[in-house]
Amino acid sequence: MTRTKPDTQASPTRPSAAPFSRRARVVDMLRGIAPLHLWGALGLLAAGLAATVLATLYTRADVEADARREFEFACNEIHLNINARLVACAQLLHSGAALFDASVSVERDEWRAFTRGLQMNQQLPGIQGLGFAQWIPRAQLAGHVAEIRRQGFPDYQVKPAGDREAYSSIIYLEPFTDRNLRAFGYDMFSEPVRRAAMEQARDDNAAVLSGKVILVQETSEAVQAGTLMYVPVYRQGMPGNYRKINLDGTGAKYWEWLGRSTGILVWLGPIDGSPPFDVITDVMDGKRLFGSWTWGKKWNDGYEPLATLDKNGDGVLTGEELDNIGIWLDLNKSGKAR
Repeated sequence: MTRTKPDTQASPTRPSAAPFSRRARVVDMLRGIAPLHLWGALGLLAAGLAATVLATLYTRADVEADARREFEFACNEIHLNINARLVACAQLLHSGAALFDASVSVERDEWRAFTRGLQMNQQLPGIQGLGFAQWIPRAQLAGHVAEIRRQGFPDYQVKPAGDREAYSSIIYLEPFTDRNLRAFGYDMFSEPVRRAAMEQARDDNAAVLSGKVILVQETSEAVQAGTLMYVPVYRQGMPGNYRKINLDGTGAKYWEWLGRSTGILVWLGPIDGSPPFDVITDVMDGKRLFGSWTWGKKWNDGYEPLATLDKNGDGVLTGEELDNIGIWLDLNKSGKAR
């Protein structure tokens, strides 16, 4: 028998032609639809992307609007809280001013009892102190210092030292302990920021908050800025018997009204081409009053502008020389000439 050797070498397998035919058919289908539907498909894709972008932008805008509303609400709430706090502080000061107005005098122990009754630490924590500063003309400074020393403060001085036209001095300040002792005798009118607030409070008869200052109570460590609020305390009868008038051209100040029957000369004519005086017009700017600011010009006194009206030089105003001069009687305390 003859034995044949098996053929161990495999003949290569011929790949099926089916996949190629399917790919060809897909390509043929795409070629067939491209002219008809490809641009529409791309348009749908673009529209979908645009819708997604718009939805994202809208959502973002909506989120930002919500955040803005929340921020504005928080700011308004903070504003209301700060305003309420300032109103409460102003009310404390008005109460103190009313105490002085209702009393012949307010002594140190009375001020202490008053401030304790306010319970500031519980009701308005954060207030350094509640005080009273006395106004002291230069001529009264020595007597003032002697009086405070007699009250048990032998080392008392108005500070800073120096010659000034007038002084103020913190003589009451509660609680009168610790750092507040450093402010005893301090002349707040000597410092420009404090002075501006004090003058505005005096002239407007209102509570005024100062600008940022370094409080006298601060030490050299961990220094913090603060503010001061002022309410004026007038002599009894003010400011009802006083009028705020710019008599000297340096700004409106309170001047004492001597009485209901007191008359003040008023210029009724034109000033630098302005219309003649309207009898119901406010005269507080001082230009129509005969003083050192008549007609908006500087004079040594009110007699100098009156002298210019004496046309015949006889030293007496008569006849037509009096035509534009009236008398202001502020009977209704309106500040207007009627």
